[in-house]
Formats: sequence, structure tokens, C-alpha cells
Amino acid sequence: MAISLPRRFRRPIRLLGEMWLVRSSRLFFRDWYLAQNPDVEQARVNPFIHFLRHGGFEGRDPNPYFDSDWYLQQNPDIAQSDLNPLVHYLRYGARAGRDPSPEFHTTRYLAQHPEIAHQRINPLAHYLQSVGIHDDHQTNALLAQHTVAEVLHKRFPHLRPLRVFTVPALEPRVTMVTDSINTGSLFGGVATAIILATLLAKRLGAGLRVITRQAKADAANFRKVIELNGIPWDRNVQFVFADERDDSAQVDIGAEEIFLTTSWWTTWSVQASIPPENIIYLLQEDERMFYPFGDDYLRCAETLGGLNMRVVVNSKLMFDHLVCQGFENIRKNGLWFEPSFPKAHFYREPQRQEGKKNFLFYARPNNYRNLYYRGLEIIDRAILRGIFPSEVWDLHFVGKDLPQVRFTNGSRPQIWQNLNWGDYAALLRRMDVGLCLMYTPHPSYPPLDLAACGAVAVTNSYGSKQSLEQYSKNIIVRPPDVPSQLEALAAAVELAGDERRRSENYGNNSLLDDWNISFQDVLARLVRS
Repeated sequence: MAISLPRRFRRPIRLLGEMWLVRSSRLFFRDWYLAQNPDVEQARVNPFIHFLRHGGFEGRDPNPYFDSDWYLQQNPDIAQSDLNPLVHYLRYGARAGRDPSPEFHTTRYLAQHPEIAHQRINPLAHYLQSVGIHDDHQTNALLAQHTVAEVLHKRFPHLRPLRVFTVPALEPRVTMVTDSINTGSLFGGVATAIILATLLAKRLGAGLRVITRQAKADAANFRKVIELNGIPWDRNVQFVFADERDDSAQVDIGAEEIFLTTSWWTTWSVQASIPPENIIYLLQEDERMFYPFGDDYLRCAETLGGLNMRVVVNSKLMFDHLVCQGFENIRKNGLWFEPSFPKAHFYREPQRQEGKKNFLFYARPNNYRNLYYRGLEIIDRAILRGIFPSEVWDLHFVGKDLPQVRFTNGSRPQIWQNLNWGDYAALLRRMDVGLCLMYTPHPSYPPLDLAACGAVAVTNSYGSKQSLEQYSKNIIVRPPDVPSQLEALAAAVELAGDERRRSENYGNNSLLDDWNISFQDVLARLVRS
């Protein structure tokens, strides 16, 4: 029979386990912690116990290589677990591929050292031991040797210039530069970049290459994207991993090389080596909104404001927003396009006569602009208000890094994670109503995906994004406050149940279904310029 310990004993016993876990990892640097936190030394408390009970939760770091505050910001679900951030990383985070700081990529390190995954060795601890950092003295000596350039490289590895060397007589080639094309990175923007790069190479009669900066490319994913979107390509594709952290990594370039960059940071790294007339920047969001005000925001804003290259913007809505924000260079050098949703996958299935209706929430807890926690509030209130009675509706969450949740009435959603593109589209074809929040001016793909599959989608307004009826009248846009979103969901449920209106709206969608049409004008102007 299991013995239940009194509550007053549980915390001390758990603390003993955490002490053993952290001490055995050798990731708590006592002297360094005291030097960084003089109030702890003045209070004459045990620094190890202080970190486990208080410091980690306050964002204090156990060593220079684990950023507690950053880890807590990147993983807001930890706040609900009552676990010290380092304890969480050691016990769960590393196995889930979570990073201890912006400078250390757990997944990449494990891929490079598969032997430690089988031995259950923590990747950060393994790295520090491999470079000879075992205690405070070695750490302080190492830190004392850092120049300003080294500090900046360590903080902004993704901004290191792409190192190149010229090869004479290379054929014309389109080179796409992105972080990764692996399964977790494929949806939305990366897939759109793959499509544009392929169509541009076809139009120019050029070769095609993909350079990834954070993970080796899964070549099969490239082929899946173009086939699913009806883009024929019968030539070879080169895949090159130019690790942003490896200063020895170099790539060859030819005189007629066109680079397609996919973010402000890849643009930053490419323009250090490549003339602007050879760069096309695919801009799919106001990327300043990825960050709080600070160094990252500043560098992003400087990049957007200093662009003197061709810029291709995803949607007229986003283009108009950027122009209104004062980016005169984007107005002069920018082109815009509307995305496509090929009918091979995005279509409405015949109406079901039996069974429950389906509600979908596009849920990404670690992608803050998707307003995951506001979405939970809205759905819980909607259930309590009777908008989604459990005998009528099944709930589905689709996204990434999703914890299981239980709503006030006891119901739990079905979780769908890391779906391939075909399975994602098949899931959407079963949906009746969807909630897809995006706290930026971009329409985002999920509401358009749902409308292309015949569902009714609810999203939030932001700035110039006050309506998406130009795409479909089955998309309802309301302010992001809870009462407005509840009103929108109630209207969406009513519309989804009105078969005549829902079908009529679906039939009158203005969503494109052919990427050749989406990029027709853009490609023509890129080739002429």
C-alpha cells in the first residue's frame, strides 16, 4: 500500500532529490554564484540552497552558461510546474530538446554526440567538461579572456557573417538561406521560401541550393513541400550545412548567384559577404515583434530600416503595414504576394451527417505572438458559457510543445503535434470552427488554412488587420479581449451550423490555389530587375 507523506515533509524530501541531481551535474558554480549575487553572500545563506529554493525562480543563473531568466521566458509552462529551471532542464528539458541559453542548442549538440543521448548524459554538462570547464576558477579565467568581439559572437551567433569563397565559371544558381528545413520548421514561412526559391530557379533556368545555418537539412522534406504544392522540379538540389557557430564553415559562390534570405538575421549574415543586388529578402512578418525592446529588437529594426535590396513581402496587408511604419525603403524596393492553398490538400470534405462537430485551437505555447494563454482563457469561458457543449463538440489542439490541459468542466482536448503537411491538411478538413490567434498585423496561415478547408475561423484584430473578408467571409476578426472573442466564437458556431451561408462563403473564397499565380508578378519583376 502506498504511503502518503504529510505535506510539510514533501518539500524537504523533494529538495534532497534536487540537490543530488544538480550537484551530480556539476552545473552549479558556487563562487561564481556568490560573485554575481552579493546579497546572497551578505545574507550568509548557503548559495546552493538559495539557488534551488529562490534564485532560479528569480532568474538568477547557476553558472555563466545556463540563463535561468531566458529559460523561464522560453518555457512558460515551467511556472506551472513549481520546478527550479535548472532542475527542469536536467530532468526534462534536455530530453525535450529545450535550450539552456540562446548560445547553446541542445538538439544540435545531441545530434553531434548521439552517444550521450543513450547514456542519459546532460548535453550542457558534457560540453563544459569537454572544453575543460569543471569549476569556478576555470570559468573565471576563461571569462576574463573574452574580448568584446567574442562576447558579441557568443550572444549573437546567428549574426555571424556567412563565409564564402568564389569559384569561377559556376552556373547561375539560386541559394536559399534559412535556419532549418526539418520537420518542426516546415510550416508557413519556411515552406513558402522553398516554393519561391524553386519557382525563381525555374524561371531563371538556374541551379538550386539550400543552405541551413542551425541544423543539417532533411532533404526529403524539401521534396515533400514542392510535391504537395504542385511545384515540379526535376533537377538536383544541393544541401549545405554552414553552421553559424563554426567559423571554419565556408560555402562556394558564383558570379551569377542569387541569395534568397528568409529572416532578418539570415539577411544580416548574408549581406556581410554578398552585394545587395544579389540578395532577395523574403519578409513574412514584422520581425521586430519577435522580441521585447532590447538588443535583438534594435538590430532587427536597423536591418529592416537599412535594406537596399529587393524585398518580397508575404501579403499586401503586411506590405501596407510596413510602409505605414515608415519603411520607405520597403515601399521603393518591395513586392508583395498573396499565398496559395492548393486544392489537392486544402478543400472542404462532404458534410458529415453523424457524429460530433470539431473545434480546433492553433496552439503554440512557446511562440508568444500566438497568444496561447489568452486562447485557453477564451476556450474555457466559451465552454462554461455553453458555446461548445461537450455532447456536441470535440476539442482539438494542433501545434508544438503542447502540454495536456483540463478545462473547468473536466473536458480535455485531443493533442496533435508535429504533423506532416498532408496530415495537417487532413485534420483541418474535419474541422467546423477554429480559433487562431496572432498578435501581429500579419493574417498568418492557420485562419486561411481553415477557410480553404471550409471551416469557420476566428482570429484577433491588430493594427491594420481589422478584417480578413478579402480572403473569406468565413473568417471572423474581433479584438483580442475575452468578451469580443467569445462573441466571435458564438457567431462562428452559428455560421458553421448554417450550411447555406457557410457553403456560399466557401464557394466565394478569394484564396488562391496555385503558387504559380501567387508569384507570377513577383517573379516577372524579379527577373526584369
